[in-house]
Amino acid sequence: MRYPAIATILIGALLLANPTRADDGISVIELARGSVGLNGAPFRYPDGKPEITVKKFVINPREGEKVTLAEHCHPNPAGVYIRKGGLTVTDASGSWTFREGDGIIDIMNVWHDAEFSEPTELIVFYAGAVDMPLSVKKGSDSELVKRCSHGLAGNL
Repeated sequence: MRYPAIATILIGALLLANPTRADDGISVIELARGSVGLNGAPFRYPDGKPEITVKKFVINPREGEKVTLAEHCHPNPAGVYIRKGGLTVTDASGSWTFREGDGIIDIMNVWHDAEFSEPTELIVFYAGAVDMPLSVKKGSDSELVKRCSHGLAGNL
């Protein structure tokens, strides 16, 4: 071909002009979107160099027992996907129960706990900052405890 660059551009344009069809084997389902956590409090991204962290949590309570995550808070926004099982999240304003397949925006800068009564797998996406902890346990010796104790959304 005499003009390979033009041919490449035309082929690319044709591919872009052909939108994804419903039968192409790809589907996208939005699981969660928002600018507030479960309790309705707004969040802000922390100061500092941005850092995304993705973690998988596997919780396996013994038969007939429950596992409770100690009271803690997150100094950064987090999204959670419940891959298997379920959990109940509780803070001073209420409780929320979620099941397999749910996507949620976690509570930020507010003390809360989570209870699991069955085997559960969570995928958690944290939008934090380099060197910032992803969560802070109540009673720990961290500067971030003040932020959580006052329920401050965003940065101090």
